[in-house]
Amino acid sequence: QNSVKEYQKLKQSIITQAVTNGITPGRLMKESGVNWIGNIPEDWKVTQLRHCASIRSGITLGKTYSKDTEVFEMPYLRVANVQDGYVDTNDMAVLRVSKDEIDSLSAGEVLMTEGGDRDKLGRGCVWDGRIAPCLHQNHIFAVKVKEKLLNPYYLEYLTASSVGRTYFDVTAVKTTNLACTSSSKVLAFTIPLPSIEEQNEIVDYLKEKCGCIETAISKKEQFISELENYKKS
Repeated sequence: QNSVKEYQKLKQSIITQAVTNGITPGRLMKESGVNWIGNIPEDWKVTQLRHCASIRSGITLGKTYSKDTEVFEMPYLRVANVQDGYVDTNDMAVLRVSKDEIDSLSAGEVLMTEGGDRDKLGRGCVWDGRIAPCLHQNHIFAVKVKEKLLNPYYLEYLTASSVGRTYFDVTAVKTTNLACTSSSKVLAFTIPLPSIEEQNEIVDYLKEKCGCIETAISKKEQFISELENYKKS
């Protein structure tokens, strides 16, 4: 279990290094002006997410309709479906909505959670459009990037890096164990921004590196599960 935690820390450090320093060594660096970003390559920019993307909230649950309103049964994503770096669609809920409320998710939108455990707040993952049409709950934000400026997978990695983890922890409204954010805070997320071409290179690099680590973590977690089952037996 300790080994799994170490692998998870290693994964985050590799992501953070790539999204703040790039993957080309020996570059000239400059101060970003943001404490939790630190130094960035000289040709990168620092900007707020609002300049690269738009955001929309999902549908509110528990609405009632009059008898003459035509309603449709639709699958929708809850906070529990949005995991760290992937969407879990094994346990999907359905919702009855009117026709004018159907605002389906589009492939390529980045899903970000509004609230929950402090360490999971603002975590992002790219929706791949595997279920269509599909709605999302109001506690999930759907972020649509401007594709010429921002790669959605680069944004996903930013939310997983210490840059994203620190930002959402610092700006969150917190209770004992839970926290929440808002659409305005998501749009105010200050990010290091290389060119779209370099973002694409970073994404390809991280998919390969993180894929190897995730495979190792998966094998260790399976081994732990088998040991626990053996102990119980």
